[in-house]
Amino acid sequence: MYWKVGSGTRILFREDIWVGDRSLKEYYPRLYANSNKKEQTISECREWDNDKWEWNLAWRREWFEWERPQIEMFSEDIHKITLARERKDCWMWNDGEDKVYTVKSAYQKLQASEADQQHFFDYLWRVKVIPSTKFFMWRVILNGIPTNVNLRLRGVNLNNDNCAMCGEHEESISHLFITYRVATKVWNMCNR
Repeated sequence: MYWKVGSGTRILFREDIWVGDRSLKEYYPRLYANSNKKEQTISECREWDNDKWEWNLAWRREWFEWERPQIEMFSEDIHKITLARERKDCWMWNDGEDKVYTVKSAYQKLQASEADQQHFFDYLWRVKVIPSTKFFMWRVILNGIPTNVNLRLRGVNLNNDNCAMCGEHEESISHLFITYRVATKVWNMCNR
C-alpha cells in the first residue's frame, strides 16, 4: 500500500511511502541523516506562494559536491507529485490492474513475495564467499541479529535501546547497516 497525495496533511514527508515503492528515508538515507526536521508532513515541507507550491526543506549542513547528483534525483522525485489543497490524502493498493484491494490480490502478492524471497535465498547460498558470511547475511536479511531493538522485542530488559556506537538512534538492523554514519561511509566507498 502507498499514499496517494492530496493536500499532504496526513503523509509524513520522509517516513511514508508516497514516491515510488519505498519511503524517501529508504531511497535517500544520506539526505534523511542531514534533515533538520525529520517528522514533518508533506504539507509542512511546502509553502503556497502565488498559486504555486514551493518546497521548503531545512538541512543541518551544506551539501558536499559529491552529494549533488543525489540531491538532483531527490528533487526530481518530489517534483513529480502534485499537491491538491482541496483533496484529502488516501491509501492506495499498489497491486492489481484497477488498484483496488481484494483478498485475492493480497493473497497473490503474498505468494509472489514468498517466491521472490526463495529465489533470493537460493542466490545467496550460491555466492562464492565463506559460509560464515553467508550465514551472517541470512540473519541480517531475516532481522535475526541481536540488536537492542530485537532484544527488547524478545523480552530482554535493557537500560537503553540506543546504538552503543553513536548513542543517538535506536540500535536496529537498518541503523547499523544503512543509516549509521560509518555504514554510510562504507556503502559510499563500495559505490566508487
